[in-house]
Amino acid sequence: MVGSARPKQNLEKIVCHCCRLFERLWKPTRRETDTTSGSSTARQATATMDNFNARVIRPALSAAGVAWYGWHALRRGLASNLVELRVDPKIAQAILRHANVRTTTDFYIKARPEKTAAAMSQLEAAFKKGREAFEQKLKAV
Repeated sequence: MVGSARPKQNLEKIVCHCCRLFERLWKPTRRETDTTSGSSTARQATATMDNFNARVIRPALSAAGVAWYGWHALRRGLASNLVELRVDPKIAQAILRHANVRTTTDFYIKARPEKTAAAMSQLEAAFKKGREAFEQKLKAV
């Protein structure tokens, strides 16, 4: 059935589709001003991305019931998802076209609260296991 898929799966499909389209449209730009019209190629690239946002991203997110938070949020989500998929941060840096990997790691990659909580639970379990092993060794002595 069409409506039976889980919302997260639908969102993943939408994000993948948007990323593929985004990749096609996102080209390096040079700022070359046209002397007759005064326009620049960078402005044209911005208009293309805004058009892509209006035609593709917003309708897809709206259909999935997901809010649009802007280009920076999209790029942060992309970087965070790449790293969560165990992609090297240098690859995320290249995809986002940052000059320095520290920009990517310090400002774009965010830890999800549920992942942080799971990591702390794992750490707590490891401490408990270590304490139990230590106590068993003390009893044996």
